[in-house]
Amino acid sequence: MAGRSGGQLLAAVSAAAGQHLAAASGGHAGAESMTTGADDFAGLERALHGFWLSSREGRASRGGAAWLSTLEGLMGLYFGRLEWSFSGMEWNPGAYLNFADERTRPAADLLARVRVASPQRVVDLGCGPGNSTGLLAARWPGAEVVGVDSSAAMLAQAARSGVRARWVEADLNTWVPEVAYDLVFSNATFQWLGEHRVLLPRLMGFVRPGGVFAFQVPENFSAASHRLMREVAASGPWSEKLRDVREGSVLSAEDYYGIVSPLARSVDVWQTTYLHVLDGDDPVLGWVRATGLRPFVQALEGGERAGFLEAYRARLRVAYPKRADGRTLFAFRRLFVVAEV
Repeated sequence: MAGRSGGQLLAAVSAAAGQHLAAASGGHAGAESMTTGADDFAGLERALHGFWLSSREGRASRGGAAWLSTLEGLMGLYFGRLEWSFSGMEWNPGAYLNFADERTRPAADLLARVRVASPQRVVDLGCGPGNSTGLLAARWPGAEVVGVDSSAAMLAQAARSGVRARWVEADLNTWVPEVAYDLVFSNATFQWLGEHRVLLPRLMGFVRPGGVFAFQVPENFSAASHRLMREVAASGPWSEKLRDVREGSVLSAEDYYGIVSPLARSVDVWQTTYLHVLDGDDPVLGWVRATGLRPFVQALEGGERAGFLEAYRARLRVAYPKRADGRTLFAFRRLFVVAEV
């Protein structure tokens, strides 16, 4: 195991996941004919999650730190937790992987509610470096899977990931596919795009009749983690530089229902608050630094950046205190939409 390249290991995990589905349902044909998304995908999620946990437990005997680093990078990539944002912004895979398991669940929870019997074509919008595309490829081994992203660097890494997919560079605001898809899927991407009342109907137009449009977005912009971010940005000597920094944004669940329901046969909208139990010092800072904090941090340099981070860190410690057991609780709300067309 320790001698495998990243692509080989990810391919092996993907194959194992496909074998799990096949065994559970009578071969690949049976896997593709599955119609109860939540029940069917639960087995796949358990298989992959179990592989991840067993790998961590066995790391000492399977090649040490170098092997663990490779595996954690692949699992974080494979599970599709990466909430990567604006084109041109720096992406830090190490920061994401500090919370790889916690970032695993939303994409899997979304995909578990997708009911498509035997899709021919599946697309992952905002795929980043391969993220949830790997889950799509594993669930439907017979489908053509496409990942779309605006970053050439992200797509280059996706191409090295071992995920069975075709990668397309495009801006989702103007992307027009050559063919329609049975599933248009997006995990934690649309919050970085504007005009959802225009964007979502346009993207739904690329779903074939009988297909599904499914997406998940974070819904925590009013949480203390983001509110304090804005307060610190507006209150220090860096305020002028940060005045025009753009955060992600989302609409309400009711708004999304109103947007997609006229174009769908059925709509499933739900919200989930994950209560993450985080270890270490300043874990909430570590979490948001890999996602929502990046536009602020990357707009500053040197002493201003350090000062901003220290001021923000101090406020986070009050809002998210470390408990007696040494852990910090971080509530994170997300919004999910699955529309059958």
